[in-house]
Amino acid sequence: HLVRPKTPPDAEAMARAAGADDLLAQAGIHASLADAIAGCRLVIGSSARLRAVETGLWVVRAANTGVSAVIDPHGSIRQRLDWDRAGHLEAEIGDTRYAPTYYSRSGNYLGAMAVWLAPLLLLSVWVKTQTKR
Repeated sequence: HLVRPKTPPDAEAMARAAGADDLLAQAGIHASLADAIAGCRLVIGSSARLRAVETGLWVVRAANTGVSAVIDPHGSIRQRLDWDRAGHLEAEIGDTRYAPTYYSRSGNYLGAMAVWLAPLLLLSVWVKTQTKR
């Protein structure tokens, strides 16, 4: 499924599909993520829960055609309304004083650092194996 692609799949996209051009040709184009995953029994990924844990904040997700939920700072879903269910949620939000997590203070600093350190570590291992010969 493709959600709001900038351009529909063209000849260049098919060439870059690396042998999966039949899969790309069958991909449906959708206006929203909710449309793309409508009717799916299993959706891998839970960005709202991850965002709550990353930032240490409550997440209140309201969707007119999807899952609405109240998620605590630990990633637990406190209340939810499933797909295509009319209703409302009433939830007591806990302490909202913001104590920033390491991730919300530094961003993806560790990820960026790992991108630079991994090649250096590989290079050092290679140099070490070359000098033992």
